[in-house]
Order: sequence, then C-alpha cells, then structure tokens
Amino acid sequence: METLNCATMPTFTLCYDGHDMTADIAPHVLAILYSDRLGECADSLEIDIDARNACWLNSWYPHKGAQLDFRFGYRHTPLIYAGAFELDEIQASGPPSRLSLRARATGGQRMMRTQVSRAYEHTTLQAIVEKMARRLRMTLIGEIEALPIDRATQYQESDLAFLHRLATQYGYLFKITDNHSKLVFWRMADLAQGAVQHHYTPAELTHWQLCDSLSQVPAAVRLRYHHPRQRSLIRGQAQLAESLVPGDLRMGCASSVDIVQLTRRAPTQASANLQAQRILDARTLLRTRGRLTLTGNPSLAAGQRLELTGLGLMGGRYLITRATHAICRTQGYTTTLDIQRLPPFAAHNTPTSCPAVQPALPPSSSTPPACGCATGESST
Repeated sequence: METLNCATMPTFTLCYDGHDMTADIAPHVLAILYSDRLGECADSLEIDIDARNACWLNSWYPHKGAQLDFRFGYRHTPLIYAGAFELDEIQASGPPSRLSLRARATGGQRMMRTQVSRAYEHTTLQAIVEKMARRLRMTLIGEIEALPIDRATQYQESDLAFLHRLATQYGYLFKITDNHSKLVFWRMADLAQGAVQHHYTPAELTHWQLCDSLSQVPAAVRLRYHHPRQRSLIRGQAQLAESLVPGDLRMGCASSVDIVQLTRRAPTQASANLQAQRILDARTLLRTRGRLTLTGNPSLAAGQRLELTGLGLMGGRYLITRATHAICRTQGYTTTLDIQRLPPFAAHNTPTSCPAVQPALPPSSSTPPACGCATGESST
C-alpha cells in the first residue's frame, strides 16, 4: 500500500477511565470502528487488538463497564471527539490471539432497558420526554413540540423502546450519546429541510450502491381511534402527493397501492392527521436507500445531509442515517455512509429549532476528561 505522508496520516486517541492509554495500546491495535447512528440503535466503538502477548488475558485484561473516550481524525488537524462509551463486551479468539472490545454510548449502568409499566395522562410529547430525561439523569438537547397526548401507556416496556415508539409515532428521531449522559431529539422534517453539508460525485467515492424500491412506500396512511369519552370515531389520513416524489417521475410509480391502516390514540382529528402524515413521511424515506464508501472524512456524521451528482435519476439530496469510521492497520482510514434520499416534505412540516448535527460530538458541547491523550497512528 502506498505510504501516506504525515498530513494525511490517520490517528486516534483513547482514554480509559480518564487515563491516557493511547501510547500503550496503539502498537497492538489492528482496527478501530466507530459507528455514529440516528435512531434507536446507540453509537458504538469496536477495537480489535493483537493479543499474542499473554498479558492481554491476564494483567492487561480490560474491565467491563470502564469508560472509553475516543477521538479520531488526521495528524496535525483538530481531532473529532466521538464521545464517551461504556465497555460492554470482550471477545477473545485465535489463533492468532485477538481481543475484540465492544463499547456503546448507552451503557448498562442505568436502568434504560428494564421493562416497566407507567402511564402518562393529559400531557404533551414535550412533557413526557423531559420527564424521562430527568428520571434517567440525562441532558435533553433539542426542541420538542408540545403535541397534546391524552394518554400514553408504557406497558412492560423499556424506557428506550417506549421513547423509540413515541418518537416514531410523532415524527422524531433521537439518540443517546456520551455514555448515556445526553438525550438528543430531532424532528424528522427539520433534518430533511436543512442545508446540504457535503457534495459528492462518483469519482470521489471508492464504492457506491443505491437501491430504489416501491413496496416500502404506501399510497396513504389511515389512522382511526374510538374516543371512549366522546363516544365518537376519530379518523386521520395522509395521502402521498406527487410533490413528495424525489427525483424524476420517469423513475416510475411513486408508491405501492397499499394503504397502511393503524389504530392509535388520538385526542383530536388534528392529532390523528398529524400522526398519519409523519408516519407517511418516515415511510417515504425508505424509497431510495444506499451505502457509500470513501476516503476517511471525520467531519461526516449521522443526521447530516449530502448531495449526489453525476448519478442521473439516482442523484439528489440524501440523509446520513449512519456514519462508520474505520481506522485499520492494513487499509488505512475509510468512512462508510448509510443514506436515505430526502423528498421535499409537505408544507405543513414547518421547521422548528433543532440541534445542529455536528461531526460526532464537538468538544465545546462534550468536553472529554483532561487525560492528556497521546496519539495512536494507523501504520499504513
């Protein structure tokens, strides 16, 4: 492999429970994989180690539950702080002896996955999320609409699963970051309507794959709810308009002929229509999906938008749903993006103030422990 000059040499720093371990671990690291995700799945950090030194299974054996702080990028440039992760799993294999460390941003030291039952009555979406953030001792980032909810039931459901269900129902995405200390919420329409941060052509990608499908997108979503107090049937509906079709109509049908029928609580017809529309908006994103691989770019993060040109009808604006940064001893630094094409959302989706999506977590908002980390470089 061609030798990289110092300016393009990938590098990383790693702290273990607030202590610098980069200089000690760097000679043994085979690969580091950091995945930044939108939605229910947490950000993760995986480290593959050459464990032929027997100390890795004895005095050097890592402690489960330890906090790992990770930065990555290129030499002589400011490194991106990916956040804090809790070491969750250690896997050993051989020959030759290897140790795989898996850490995630939602650790197991808080009861977020315990199934519980709770009821929320005569409240709003904003109030429920704020209450859960306080109970889980997290800082809530992002503005949430005060959408009326007459009752929401968490029945034998973990807090994570309940949050995901509630967010999906009302058109939001969320993630828990920085070792379960921050709860970040985005409204899906705000992510779709934001400015494009990156532009790519096929020549700038080492590999690309796009899939344009039909069956995932329904023609309409209909929601119904029998209100027990009013003794009336509340109906809501959202129809796929031609204006929502991304790209060119020469690509064929806009959707399948299927209609999604749902029974969900909705205190008013306006609430029923809003829920139906936001479910349809989410399903519309599934029409065109893809994966891009390119030379490592630490500024790429989940929730950002990019534009593809030079791909004909498959080009356009895309949302990054997952950004995976891999620093490998043999292959150098690459970034892989999972993307979904963005339609121009309907006029009713007026933007609200939402947290800007930065590459990973900026030091200004999430300052890592002052451990004076050294530099670990990829030996490419």
